[in-house]
Amino acid sequence: AGTGEVWVCAQFQDWPGKLEDGVVQVIDAATWTVTHVIPVGNNPHNLWFGAASSQAVVTSWFDNTVTRIDAASKLVIGSDCIAGAAPAHVTSDHAGIYWYFTLEGSNHVRRFTQAGGSSGLCSMTMMSSIAPLGGFGPHGLWYANGLLVSANSMDSTLSIVDASTLSELALLPAGMMPMGASANSGGTLA
Repeated sequence: AGTGEVWVCAQFQDWPGKLEDGVVQVIDAATWTVTHVIPVGNNPHNLWFGAASSQAVVTSWFDNTVTRIDAASKLVIGSDCIAGAAPAHVTSDHAGIYWYFTLEGSNHVRRFTQAGGSSGLCSMTMMSSIAPLGGFGPHGLWYANGLLVSANSMDSTLSIVDASTLSELALLPAGMMPMGASANSGGTLA
């Protein structure tokens, strides 16, 4: 992302030759004009930038894929990567090593490396990096101080996960259908 740009997910926007709906729009914030339209997976739902904002990843909530985009060229890097059932939200650690995705059609949070090449986002070696949660339907996700907080919308709980070991540390009641998650920078309040 450059100075003055705003990225918008156009969840149900058609694209010629594409069976599923969904693009990411890059909008010049000074003029509010669309500068780029990037076709991605079915129903792009959440977008997050990686290290140095050089790449972005967008989830395809009505599918099983995530898409990696080069921020400078505004082009998809490789192809959509299989993540799991209904990837909803994405976040990253602050070191620029990993992206984390909620898989709302399951009870998992998945981790992928931000590195390129054979260890990149679509690498099979990263497919086993998964955190099983006690809650079902993880949707919103936030990273803070080595912890992940997941809002589990299908059973009204909140999971706290150790990001390095991908082990669930706590499962707490959260009220009816929590969709978003956030935490303070110290990871002491979610």
